[in-house]
Amino acid sequence: MEEKRDWLQMPDEIMGGMILQQLDAVEILESVQKVCRNWRSICKDPAMWKIIDIRLQEVKYSYASNRKKKDFEKLCKQAVHRSCGELIDIRLRGFGNDDLLDFISGWCLRFLVFAVPKIIGPFHSHPLSSSKLTRLRLSACYGITGCGLNNALKRLSYLETLELSYTSILVKDIEVIAHNCPLFKSFTLKTHFLFYDAQVLAIANNMPTLRHLKLVGNTMDTEDGIPAILNGCPHLESLDICMCFCHCLDENLEKLCRERIKEFKFKQDGIPKGYRGFDMQYSDYDTIGDCYEE
Repeated sequence: MEEKRDWLQMPDEIMGGMILQQLDAVEILESVQKVCRNWRSICKDPAMWKIIDIRLQEVKYSYASNRKKKDFEKLCKQAVHRSCGELIDIRLRGFGNDDLLDFISGWCLRFLVFAVPKIIGPFHSHPLSSSKLTRLRLSACYGITGCGLNNALKRLSYLETLELSYTSILVKDIEVIAHNCPLFKSFTLKTHFLFYDAQVLAIANNMPTLRHLKLVGNTMDTEDGIPAILNGCPHLESLDICMCFCHCLDENLEKLCRERIKEFKFKQDGIPKGYRGFDMQYSDYDTIGDCYEE
């Protein structure tokens, strides 16, 4: 008869590094850490919280209760607190506001500043004045404003990847984001409100270091948008405009894009039939805009 495995006796490095890290933050905070004292100790290790992924699952657009959102905000703060400044990647969906984003950026930076010797001088004068966070993904976080995002990004100058899905953002916000994050390499902007070339031009004029760009919901209403991207983002390796109304993309311009950009994704028929605007689940938001080979 096969001997049963005693999970409680597994080495900490295996349990924490290979097993528990496969679970999401909510499962760990609400269930896993309560199993036994040893697991609780493992769950307090900052290494467990370098990547935080907290998402409201299968909740219809904007109808999650305020209580539910508050619960998730509280869990998020616990997770960020446990990271002790080691957080490098965070993803939030369906909840969050400016105060939460301020807490995330402020706590990461505060912990880092405390670790810097005083002889270095004012914390804003040396390269350690930013947290280690390099990737931020926000989806359907309707409580987060452009102003709140920009205030947080002032503390996140090491940020390389930003994904904004169905979150309020204006042209001026794009300009400020680029100014605060000079190491930007990847930017994703999805919206169910149609936006125009002004946003595309802001990206092209202010994000020259971009390697990857994905746009959803852009009408590309003039002939200026895509050429501006090609000229303003010379290091671009991938451009995904599958879910854009690119009426001005003719054969010559498409050919130029494919010659200049290693991975260029574009659907000739514009928005696929599956796009339903406001009548969508959060689960749809994560996949909308992805192109698949037919």
